[in-house]
Amino acid sequence: MYLHENPSPNYNNNAAESYNSILAKFVGGKRINFSKKGSYELRCNVAVTNYNSGMSRLSLFNKNITTKSPGLFTKRYVKKHESSFCQKRRRRLFCQLSIRSKIKASAGPDQNYGAVLEEIDPLENITDISMSVIIMSTSEYTNLQTKFLEKLKLSISEVQSLEKRTKRQHQCEEWHLERKKRLTASLFGRICKLRKTTSRDKVVSYMLFGTFKGNASTRYTVSPDGLVELDALVEIKCPANAKDFTPEDAIKNKKIISCFIKNGNLFLNRNDNYYYQVQGQLHVTNWMYCYFCIWTPKGILIEKIQRDDHFWKTNMEVQLKTFFMDYLLKELIKQELK
Repeated sequence: MYLHENPSPNYNNNAAESYNSILAKFVGGKRINFSKKGSYELRCNVAVTNYNSGMSRLSLFNKNITTKSPGLFTKRYVKKHESSFCQKRRRRLFCQLSIRSKIKASAGPDQNYGAVLEEIDPLENITDISMSVIIMSTSEYTNLQTKFLEKLKLSISEVQSLEKRTKRQHQCEEWHLERKKRLTASLFGRICKLRKTTSRDKVVSYMLFGTFKGNASTRYTVSPDGLVELDALVEIKCPANAKDFTPEDAIKNKKIISCFIKNGNLFLNRNDNYYYQVQGQLHVTNWMYCYFCIWTPKGILIEKIQRDDHFWKTNMEVQLKTFFMDYLLKELIKQELK
């Protein structure tokens, strides 16, 4: 192995080490003689496939050798291992490994071990807005809070300009940056239904590491699919699993579980996340009605939903405000300070 005299900073050989660990499993850790022609090379190729494709290599091998899709048991085996791998990654990303404080004793890397500067998180120990921390006092944090919220406020002309610049939504980088700073209507239901004992960290991580309209509720974001008349929004859902059905048949066959049919008319379940999304859009835009549509290539159903201020007050307003001020805002300020 050739070692460069002046290795580039911020680079490592983790990929090579990962591949070597996989290869060691296929060659038996040098305990077996695989030096005959093609034997070792074959196992290296298998290790490469495993490194690139994971457990789905079994399906790839089967399709290439037999030109047929693998059987049910192989598919279940692959799916089980992929699911297990995804769960482990989620735990590492979002779950604390231990709630006990541990004293870390480490000599640390030497001067030639790449970038070794430690980043200081001034909000690391904040668990509540009212708490003070060693690095930052409560008043300093409150000032940061106020400044951040002031930056979210936009004039009517600024709102119109931002809406025009972000019409492409997912294809627009600015759209991704702006929506991270606000609660999006599609998440209203998920947030409002969180139990008091449920950690908010996963939702915050999903928002930060996943056509704008704003007014006094500037910390919220909605992007209705259309505007009709003078006081109505349009929200259209196109469920992919119902593409071969009419909306009526899709609801009857439980392909669509968010709605039901009564006397031939469409009704959106009042406890469904879509209903929270609709009411959130109506409140933020201050409009009165929303035409909620279920569309498939074989038909469309529409319900005209009226704004329910009582539902907003009792089921949404406090929950959304608490989540934003106590959890999301803290993480947004952390990101800005880094």
